[in-house]
Amino acid sequence: MLAASVLIAALTKIFKPSAPTDDAQLFRGRGSQLESLVTAIQEEGQHAIVFGERGVGKTSLAYMAMTVFQGGSHAGLAVRLACAADDDFGSIWQKLVPRLQQAVDIRDAAERTKLSDTLERIEDLFMDTPTPEAVSRALNMLSAKIGVLVVVDEFDRIEGYAHRDAFADLVKLLSDDLIPSTLILVGVADDVSGLLAGHASVERSMRQVAMPRMTEEELSEIVTSGFEEFSKRSGFQIEMAPDAVRAIARLSEGFPYYTHLLASSVGKEAIRQDRSLISFDDVVTALLKATEDAEPSIKDVYHSSTVASRSDATFKQTLLACAMTQTDHLGYFSAAEVRAPLEQIMGTPRRNSDFNAHLRRFSLETPFILESQSVKNSLRYRFRNPLMRPFVLMQGLSTGALTVAALMGQPNPE
Repeated sequence: MLAASVLIAALTKIFKPSAPTDDAQLFRGRGSQLESLVTAIQEEGQHAIVFGERGVGKTSLAYMAMTVFQGGSHAGLAVRLACAADDDFGSIWQKLVPRLQQAVDIRDAAERTKLSDTLERIEDLFMDTPTPEAVSRALNMLSAKIGVLVVVDEFDRIEGYAHRDAFADLVKLLSDDLIPSTLILVGVADDVSGLLAGHASVERSMRQVAMPRMTEEELSEIVTSGFEEFSKRSGFQIEMAPDAVRAIARLSEGFPYYTHLLASSVGKEAIRQDRSLISFDDVVTALLKATEDAEPSIKDVYHSSTVASRSDATFKQTLLACAMTQTDHLGYFSAAEVRAPLEQIMGTPRRNSDFNAHLRRFSLETPFILESQSVKNSLRYRFRNPLMRPFVLMQGLSTGALTVAALMGQPNPE
């Protein structure tokens, strides 16, 4: 048998909580969304915008679209431009030539020769700050030689409407001039207006691809197919008991990030113990390790929000009750909806006045673990980072404040 370290290394190439899925053999679910993106790529003058909560797999979907576009014979040239907090329209497009060059470098000599002059011309064109007209011209020059797909990821990080206006202008230019290239914008938002507010003129040119949370069936498929692929690649057989798969899918709360995190944790432990079957109890045992391995930013915000000077403070219990509430389709809940799960956790009747100050602290004081919205003179709350909700549930399970039976009896949020 291969050494445990080698097997674990193979497992980490399959379950990757901190990286998008770029392997078509491991991509599961999202069939309708991928079909919609591919259709946009194939239609002349059509572009796309992918939106949804943080952590639902938008970047993985974009990678799959790039894979399909490039095809087995590398039919097209696909690049991803990632936005940073200090980026604007010009600085994002300054990244285009280096990314194109990186993609071209791995092509055969004939293609490198065919594209080298064009890349130099684009580099000269971008000597000044790129404008929508300059970018449109550059993509037109390049697409005359080869098909082009550009993914602008983390689009929500761009500050200022002027820079987003420039992207809307670019889409309109590309579409109206029928330039044979495709632009896909990817960002965190509840709807398209959160990314391109007030730009109805480009809606006909932008296919809107909403990314909801994944279903428990889709998350279960990630687990089972992932371990099947691991067994095929490594020769080390690992099987998941059905209730263990369901537990991981339920704990993930619709986010593939946590599915990968939990599957990785239980898989590594099975390898270390040379066991071929993962049980429900193994998933529960893995919770503590999984919470330790969660994103540092999530852990830091949780601990900063629940730290208290008094030993009898119940911030952690209130936050856990928030995570246990039934939410609307945008993840919002009311203070009244927190009371029942808090009573379940505390084992005593509670009044809204017992925890309203906690909700205000969570939403009004740094690090702002919740955000609030006034609806008909009543406040509703939701987790600012949706990935925090399943982390809080996992934290409650690992400390014993929440029982597995109570969690598994909850219907999945819409």
